[in-house]
Amino acid sequence: GVLTVAGAAFSVRHLLAPHLPDFMRAYPDIRVRLDLRNDPADLVADAADVAFRLGAPAEPTLIARKCGEVPVVLAAAPEVLQTHGAPGCAEDLARIPCLLDTTPKRRNHWPTPDGAKITYMFEANDGEIVRRMMVAGLGISMLPRFLIEGDIAAGRLTELFPGERKAALGVYFVLPERRQIVGTARAFVDFMSERVRAALA
Repeated sequence: GVLTVAGAAFSVRHLLAPHLPDFMRAYPDIRVRLDLRNDPADLVADAADVAFRLGAPAEPTLIARKCGEVPVVLAAAPEVLQTHGAPGCAEDLARIPCLLDTTPKRRNHWPTPDGAKITYMFEANDGEIVRRMMVAGLGISMLPRFLIEGDIAAGRLTELFPGERKAALGVYFVLPERRQIVGTARAFVDFMSERVRAALA
């Protein structure tokens, strides 16, 4: 049969897609359809069998299987820090241009002090676009480490507050209520959870 998997493009590309060839070889009778979007999938209305999400689902009727966590990192291009100065604490973020990934759940992980007002000069519900704006020197942002670790290693971005404990986002497979789960979805989640968990460990 056909299995429809919904998820944000950047998280599917980095965390899920590397394991898809193994799944398709193991289950040659299942045809996989990826539905890439950056807002949470309505599994029933959109006829998706499984959703792959960063951040726990708020819907109480859904079944969520956590398979790990990804740290989120605050970073900026070197030229931003040269122009505005490196922030010494969270309060300093108010004086530096900030770029916001509006993918659900991301806003809550900015290390802002209570009452602090940060103005976001650019917003997008796609982490990859925000990453490109960061590398171009437009401002600071906070993104999952897997999305920017290559830029940090290459010196295109500088991690901020590196000695502090990192916030993290849970990685989840989300299924509709139990009576609607199809067998192909269960096989997919069982197979992929193990591999995603091992890759994140």
